[in-house]
Amino acid sequence: MLPVVLLNLVRLNFGLLLVHSRYIRDHFLQDSIEIFQRLLIIYQNHVQNLDYLYKNHISLKAMLRPGFEPGICDSKGLPGFKSYLLSQDLERKTALELYRYGCHYNYILNTGNASELLTFPYSKRRHVMKGLTAYSKYLGQYTKWQKIRNNYQLKWSSGNNSLEGFHSIMRENGNGNIDDMLEWIKQAINEFPRFANILKFNVLTGLRPQEAIDSFNLLLSHKRQEYLSEDKRLIQHYKFPNLFLRRTKKAFVSLVTKNILELLEVNSSKSITYEMLRLAITRQTTQEFKMSYCRKIFATFLRNEGIETELIDLLQGRISNSIFARHYYRPPTEKFDEISNKLDRLYYTIIEK
Repeated sequence: MLPVVLLNLVRLNFGLLLVHSRYIRDHFLQDSIEIFQRLLIIYQNHVQNLDYLYKNHISLKAMLRPGFEPGICDSKGLPGFKSYLLSQDLERKTALELYRYGCHYNYILNTGNASELLTFPYSKRRHVMKGLTAYSKYLGQYTKWQKIRNNYQLKWSSGNNSLEGFHSIMRENGNGNIDDMLEWIKQAINEFPRFANILKFNVLTGLRPQEAIDSFNLLLSHKRQEYLSEDKRLIQHYKFPNLFLRRTKKAFVSLVTKNILELLEVNSSKSITYEMLRLAITRQTTQEFKMSYCRKIFATFLRNEGIETELIDLLQGRISNSIFARHYYRPPTEKFDEISNKLDRLYYTIIEK
């Protein structure tokens, strides 16, 4: 495989040089013979190098880590694997990431040796495992991959999920409490008035940052009528599944308050992007970009105000697997009015000086 690729490259390069020499010959006849002779010497050197590589390509391949040989991503089966991933209900970025990991580490599935994965940090090991899971399903070898996982005790979780959750709730990992988060939002609103409305909107909807930006831009577009419910009490994210109903992260509805409507009326029609917002804040201050605080403030504030977890989950795009939530819990309409009133209080909290 390797010598063939190199030979084609040499032929291509020499062909281009030959064409160039002919051009020179036609225009500068007296120098063309000397130039052609030099090119011939270069070509002969290429051939000698090619012959050496051909004789030693096995040892050269042995020096490369399995899965990273030249051409491995174009070997039998893998091009089809890429098409398979892109045809699934995945974002293109996620599909290509799975393809890269499945491509680079497919030797684990072939050899059954997953010891290298044990040396990786948890986050990287999880990415590789996802890629190999997708690849094994494509090849019909998922049972084999499961056996390899069991043999090497490869777990999807780090084993410290409950401990990490404890530290997060007790604010021992630097996330800050709700007062710290509110202070950051207030400061950002005051220092960056151009982006104040999107930050307020994010706090009042509790969406993820990118979801909030997409929602805000839609409400400023000609699609607002379709996006809002007829009584203008709900933002209907589910009507735009490509943006809000992703494979693992979803947003279904958000409540419309009078303050949200006012934010839309006073805002310009120019669209906002996540990078635009992030760079504006990080370049002019020494602070980290913490737009994710908006979602945490929404959830913490409503829970502290006595709103049920099931309703907060619903408004943030989480549907519980419990029998109670799926089959029995049916909140009255007045509950949503109560939440709207509490969100009005939250609004005045974040804008006070």
